[in-house]
Amino acid sequence: MKFFSIRTFYLYITIFSFFLFFLLSDRNLFGNDNTINLTTLLGKSIQNKEVKNFMKNINEKPLILDMKGLFYACHYLYKKNGLELFFFKDRLTKISLFSRGYGEYTQYDDEIPLRLSFKDTRREIHNKIGAPQIKTGNEKDTFWEKWVLPDFIMQIQYNSEKISIISFFKD
Repeated sequence: MKFFSIRTFYLYITIFSFFLFFLLSDRNLFGNDNTINLTTLLGKSIQNKEVKNFMKNINEKPLILDMKGLFYACHYLYKKNGLELFFFKDRLTKISLFSRGYGEYTQYDDEIPLRLSFKDTRREIHNKIGAPQIKTGNEKDTFWEKWVLPDFIMQIQYNSEKISIISFFKD
């Protein structure tokens, strides 16, 4: 009679534990359901029901910078919530989340996609999602890194190693 090797046994236990954890928890790889909605809103119309509900549930009246006449663009700034929504031709193309101390913004306090945190170091971010595809700027001052992911593009702006802004883009 042939038995599994110890290595195979541990592999099965690890895989089973991983799936059991995600089945029984209310979290997934992107965080809670509200966070999933954050990135899935990208590319949708400002008239979309999910986009309207998301904006309605923000407890702040936005500052609206309407540039539709010139650039077909519109910014919705939620400074007390550390959030900016950018619409181009009525489609949500960019969501920016701000850290504490960036301009007049209060830090975005909801869950951030990909389980990121404003407390994360660059090394922790790279461990979570891999090395960025694009990097620019001087690491002693302000610089940014960009990741091209399957469903969106993510950019993180740093100021002397501290995260200032996390942005998500979709054409």
